[in-house]
Amino acid sequence: MPENNNVGKWEVLSTLHKNEIPVTMFVDEISAIKTTLVSSPDKEDLYRLFKNVANVSWDIGWNSKMSSQESREFLSTLMKGGMLPLALEMNNFTFLIENITRLTTHAIVRSRVGVTYAQQSTGNSDQRHCDVLVPRSMSTQNSSLLRDYIEWSLLSKEKYAKSIDNGMSVQESRIFLPSTNANKMYVSFNLMSLMSFYSKRSDRTEEYMQGNEVCRQIKNIFDNKFEELSPILKSGCGKSCAHSKNSPYVNGVYLPSKEDDVFEWNKKSFLYENTRDQMCWNENPCETTFYIGTKKVGLEEYQIAKCTKTH
Repeated sequence: MPENNNVGKWEVLSTLHKNEIPVTMFVDEISAIKTTLVSSPDKEDLYRLFKNVANVSWDIGWNSKMSSQESREFLSTLMKGGMLPLALEMNNFTFLIENITRLTTHAIVRSRVGVTYAQQSTGNSDQRHCDVLVPRSMSTQNSSLLRDYIEWSLLSKEKYAKSIDNGMSVQESRIFLPSTNANKMYVSFNLMSLMSFYSKRSDRTEEYMQGNEVCRQIKNIFDNKFEELSPILKSGCGKSCAHSKNSPYVNGVYLPSKEDDVFEWNKKSFLYENTRDQMCWNENPCETTFYIGTKKVGLEEYQIAKCTKTH
């Protein structure tokens, strides 16, 4: 069809911040993560579903009058594996996961069966004012390494903004964008897929630290909202986890964690002679810092600049 400027204009959701100096908050990658349950089945309906689905084998119809006590008592049978877990696939729990790196989102989306994703795009709007996440390992290193990381990130964002200002599309310019920019995604699991995801991403041998934190927050949500179901979320460490297998194809970066230390091994078989936690974990979060361009500023000045440039 030909161009027709008399046709109604739709709202443009994309944004360009042309010729604006990037503003940046550097924030600890673990402290920044926020996982929110945004949609889930009603608990009582869900528990009632479990028994009704199990009863269909005996041609028993849907019992809408099943008491809460009756459905919860049946739940223990499910938890002990005393029935086919078909109903675990007949539900959806949708989480909003915020402030994760694109390194982490690429790991999360490797869970494929029974999972649906919707992720923030970096290819349809100007990301020059995005926050940058700092790996927790930076708090264990000397200050010069952290300074190098901040300088590199600021330079990357400067190159990114310059490429857009000079006419390159946001889709192409993101080659300059740090892969540790704060991203977000919606993830919808059924219970069976969530169990599988949790088993893998709670691994403490080689899983990226942010994956562990997402799992910790999901477990905390279940502890509070679905306390009877929460025990089904179990780590595969030492059991089904790939890193508990004695094979070069599933091990290789760090020494086994204490949870996965279930086979004989030679430390020369690994890339590092330390565990993941020894190399990457620290109780102390990285300090939050703020920049306008390459100038370090205080929180108030940053907030004024961020609000002005993004609204």
